[in-house]
Amino acid sequence: MTRLGESPRACSLAMSGAAGAAILIVVLLAVPIFAPAQTTDIFNNTNVDTVTNGPTAPTVFTLHSGATVTQLVTYHWNNAHGAVPGKIGLRSGTGAVYGPFDATPSSGQGGAPNVNWTATVNLPLTPGDYTVVDTEPATWSQNARSGNRGFAIVRGALQPTQPSDDQAPGRGFEYAVKFVCGKPEVPVVAPGDYFTAINVHNPNNRVVNFRKKIAVALPGEKGGPISKFYEATLKPDQALEIDCPDILRHAEAQSFLKGFVVIETPWELDVVAVYTAGHPQVETMEVEHVKPRTIQAAQTVTSGSDSCPGNPVNGVGCCCNEPKPGPPGTMFPDCRAPLVCVRDPNANYSVCATHVSVNTFLDPTPAIAAGQPARCAQP
Repeated sequence: MTRLGESPRACSLAMSGAAGAAILIVVLLAVPIFAPAQTTDIFNNTNVDTVTNGPTAPTVFTLHSGATVTQLVTYHWNNAHGAVPGKIGLRSGTGAVYGPFDATPSSGQGGAPNVNWTATVNLPLTPGDYTVVDTEPATWSQNARSGNRGFAIVRGALQPTQPSDDQAPGRGFEYAVKFVCGKPEVPVVAPGDYFTAINVHNPNNRVVNFRKKIAVALPGEKGGPISKFYEATLKPDQALEIDCPDILRHAEAQSFLKGFVVIETPWELDVVAVYTAGHPQVETMEVEHVKPRTIQAAQTVTSGSDSCPGNPVNGVGCCCNEPKPGPPGTMFPDCRAPLVCVRDPNANYSVCATHVSVNTFLDPTPAIAAGQPARCAQP
C-alpha cells in the first residue's frame, strides 16, 4: 500500500518458534516523534516505498556497544486503516526477553489512525544481536527494500566505547585484496575467463568513509601502475561490491588484468572476495575472507609553521590547493615538504598532512561555516 510520501523510520522484526509461530514486528513512525534529548536512532530500517503487511523475515539489529533504549517504534499502515495497538518488545540473541511493552498509537499520512506504535521504555542493553517483537505481525508493514522485515525504529543513547589497540586514535586499517579479471592472451594463467567480486560490508553503528585504489601486477617481475584513490561511503550495515568492470575502469584498462584492490579505512570492515573461472561456464569458485593490517593514520598539521602556511580549517589544518575567498584565481598556498596535500573525502577542502591516508580525517569531520566558498578560513 503506498503511503503517499510517508517517510517511516526503521524498526526490527523477529520470527519465533515452529510453523505458524507469531512474527515479531516493529512499527514505523509516519510522523515525527520527539525522543528525549541526546537520543538517536540506534536502528531504523524504514523507507518510503510501497508497503504490504506481514513481514516474512525477522527484524534484527546489532549493538556494537552498550546502550540504553528509550523508545521502540513499529509501523502498521494496514491499507491506511492502522491497527489497534498491541505490544512491542525485544529478544536478545541469547534468548533473553524484554517486555513486551504496551504501545501508544499515533496518526500517520493523511490522518490514517493508529499507524505508528510507540513503546516508551528504559532498557540498558549490552552489545549483541536483538530482535524486535511485535504482537500484531499481521498488520506490520514491510517491503522488499526492508528485506521483507517489519519497519521499526529503536531509539536511545549509545554508550561511548574505549578504542582498542587496533582502533586507537591515529590508527586505521588496510585491506589488500587479490583480483584476477578477464581472459588472458598470453599463458600467465590457465586459459579461461576469470572474475573477481569483492564484497565490502560495514558492521559498525556509524557511517564509514573509506577509499580504494588499484595496484596492477605486471608479469616479468615488473611493478605495475597504481590508480588514484576512489572514495566510498557505507552507512551502518550497508554493503557494496567491487567487481571486474569497476576494477578495469579505475585502472583505465580493458583487457586481462591482475593485481590488488587496496582499501584504507579508519574503522574495520568485512571484506570478502569471490573468485570464479571457467571456459566460459563456471568451473571453479573460491571465497576468501580478507584480514586487515593495522596502519598508522596520517596526521594533519596546524598552521603557523614553515611547513604549513596559511590559515587553519576550523582548527584542523592549513588549506592547500584550494581557491581563496576573494578575487578569482587567488589560491591558498601549497604544503611544504615533507607534508603533502590531502583532500578530505567528507568535504570540499584539502589540508596539509604527514602522508596520504584516508585516516587523515578522523571522526567527527570538522564543522564548516555556511557559505564559505573555499571551505577554508580567510587568510
